[in-house]
Amino acid sequence: MARASPRRADEPASDTQVASADRSDQHGRRTCVRRPAARVVALVRRLLLANLALAILLAGHIADHSLRQPAGGQLSLVASVPGLLGALAVFVSLALVAFGYRYAPQVAGTIGLLTALGFVVVHVAPHWSMFSDPYADRELDAGSWIQMLAALAGGLLLAFEAKRLTAPRRAARA
Repeated sequence: MARASPRRADEPASDTQVASADRSDQHGRRTCVRRPAARVVALVRRLLLANLALAILLAGHIADHSLRQPAGGQLSLVASVPGLLGALAVFVSLALVAFGYRYAPQVAGTIGLLTALGFVVVHVAPHWSMFSDPYADRELDAGSWIQMLAALAGGLLLAFEAKRLTAPRRAARA
């Protein structure tokens, strides 16, 4: 086994230095996998998947409002603006994460938390303003409830994954 990176005896090993084994790829070339870097890539991938899942769930929620719920019970266009802006923010967050924007985890976490909060305030809480659309006051089937609660959970998942990515990492154990 070859050593990955020479260092002086008085220099401490950092968590970005090699803490892994040499491996061969499919073409027989020797490669070295850096575990901390692979962990970060896995966390970013999880953030991207959580953001994508929330975007899909929001698209399903919008389709549920448009196709399955009675037109007479829908909010006006003005009252729907916060929800539409929230959906747009989720798609912007998805693009920022996909393109590796520096502050994408912070943006995604904020958007995920605000999305979950928005679902609670608009659909779960009792009627409080022109922006509220409480599901308990409407005759909706289980599918609409499940769709709404899944989107709410998707927002919480996105916030959780963003927090995991931005949390300070512990030093690697020797």
